[in-house]
Amino acid sequence: MKPFFGDDSDEETGRRKGPEDDDDEDHERPSSKRAKLGPGDGDEEDDLDAYMAEINQQAKDNASKRRVEPTPFEKEEDDDPVTSYMAFREEKAVEVATAAKEAEDSGASESNATDSGAEEEGGEPKKKSIASVAALDHDGIDYAAFRKEFYKAHPDIAALSPQEVYELRKELGVKVSGSGAIPAPGRTFAELNSLGRELLDAVKRHGYEIPSEIQSQAIPIIMSGRDAIGIAKTGSGKTAAFVLPLLVHAMDQPRIGQSEGPIGLIVAPTRELAHQIAHEAKRFGKSLGIKVTLIVGGDPKFEQFKALRDGGAEIVVGTPGRLLDMVKMKACTFKRCTYLVLDEADRMFDMGFEPQVRSVIGQIRPDRQTVLFSATFKPMVERLASSALQNPVRIVVGSVGAVNENVKQIVEVFGNDDQKFQWLKQRIPQLSSEGGVVIFSLTRGGCAELANNLRAAGFPTCSIHGETDQADREGMMRMFKRQEVKLLVATDIAARGLDIKHVKNVINYEPAKNIDWHTHRIGRTGRAGQKGTAYTLLTARNSNFAELLMRSFQKSDQPVPPALAALASRKSGAPRGGRGRGFTFDKRGRGHRGGRGGRDGNAGSRTNISFVRSSE
Repeated sequence: MKPFFGDDSDEETGRRKGPEDDDDEDHERPSSKRAKLGPGDGDEEDDLDAYMAEINQQAKDNASKRRVEPTPFEKEEDDDPVTSYMAFREEKAVEVATAAKEAEDSGASESNATDSGAEEEGGEPKKKSIASVAALDHDGIDYAAFRKEFYKAHPDIAALSPQEVYELRKELGVKVSGSGAIPAPGRTFAELNSLGRELLDAVKRHGYEIPSEIQSQAIPIIMSGRDAIGIAKTGSGKTAAFVLPLLVHAMDQPRIGQSEGPIGLIVAPTRELAHQIAHEAKRFGKSLGIKVTLIVGGDPKFEQFKALRDGGAEIVVGTPGRLLDMVKMKACTFKRCTYLVLDEADRMFDMGFEPQVRSVIGQIRPDRQTVLFSATFKPMVERLASSALQNPVRIVVGSVGAVNENVKQIVEVFGNDDQKFQWLKQRIPQLSSEGGVVIFSLTRGGCAELANNLRAAGFPTCSIHGETDQADREGMMRMFKRQEVKLLVATDIAARGLDIKHVKNVINYEPAKNIDWHTHRIGRTGRAGQKGTAYTLLTARNSNFAELLMRSFQKSDQPVPPALAALASRKSGAPRGGRGRGFTFDKRGRGHRGGRGGRDGNAGSRTNISFVRSSE
């Protein structure tokens, strides 16, 4: 096999060299036309009725012109994209009608499967029926051979003794486990020389100075052809850790033909994260002539269909449901796919994507290279890894689910919501002068109300949540990224995948549903080695979360703020009397010592609480 990044050798590899002629952004946004979205629906309502009527007529004309006895080649309906698309729409109409009938018969208002455009807010996914696709019979397919192994250790790394490699991993805070030989981490990008000169030049051109901890260890492992599981804190550079080896992998193979499908497939849970990954891949892939196509809910299916069917792409980034839609539409197959990435797999499972993820995996050849990255590693994800990956190496940087040490956490405790909002108004001028501010709310209603209140107080504010129209959402994000507006109020749909360097402060106006989501939220700042600050605003009714947050501080060897400890003790250490139910808070934050037989004889009476605000 020919070495990677050698001299001109298109005759042997079929690869083209140099950047593409057409604009790179065309592959990320196939159409500027915006689809109308209904509440809770990630798929577009087709508002191009006249256009589609013309397409339908064209499909009928094509069908009438076919010979009665087609040749074996003409029996492949894939050769007619219009017919394939219209067949998909007919099939989809039947699916929708059937699902509606079943829902009517059962009295259900929602189905159990999650839509390709669904997003989680406060832990509740938006749901819509998406049928899985049967796995391919791989035994009956003659797959072409491909190369996985590209790694050659730099002389300085090869010269390290086992003890020195151990010390290097300890210094980086990296732990590895797995069978067989595991390459040592690289301390600099120069020591990751297997990436090739062109790619290393692109890395330098885009301002990368030294690899992050996960990049140092994951890149050599993936480049050596091993399946890998990468667990690292948010903002640690996981995206580049799997994108850079993928570019090497793709460049080694022949060019993509029409409808062949990608060489590399990256599956992400949300549109925002998929956009971020595609942007990163395009930054490095453009100079190598690598096409990247984005396939997500919320954008017109027909435009995405044409982008895959007519142009093709070496790398496709998408959400699970929309990728399955493209398979059903016969826009492409995944028979050429030899490199699969499952990013933020834990969230895909939280959102109910497990059937779709497994269905996508079933379309890809079993001898592929598979990597799975996440900030947390739950049991359900571990089961997926055991079935989808072969002899993987597990890479853990820091503690699983740990908070980025570049983020300073400050906890503020208030007596009521009015005090909390007054604090926010007083601090916004200072915080926004430092850079972007992301303010998290738990619910859509709370997000909209808070954004409106801030605007009424004279602060220009962007806001996004699950019911925000896709076009409006993109417009809001552009304004925030360009720093035209310094405040972004969002639900947890922005807790992952939002990578904006100028975000210096995060405010948890309402606490997250659990510590994992708290970790992802505050990971929106302190990215790429920069410093950031995260504020968490609590009231008496947040005592349950206060206890969880206190344990997180203790686990990370951070000092526990006195006010946080006091609030947490109200939940976990409250005195109990007789067979009473202990100390509780009602919805308004009022304390009660309830239950039967309280020692003070005042069961259910109101209890006075004093709060101390913490700044550390």
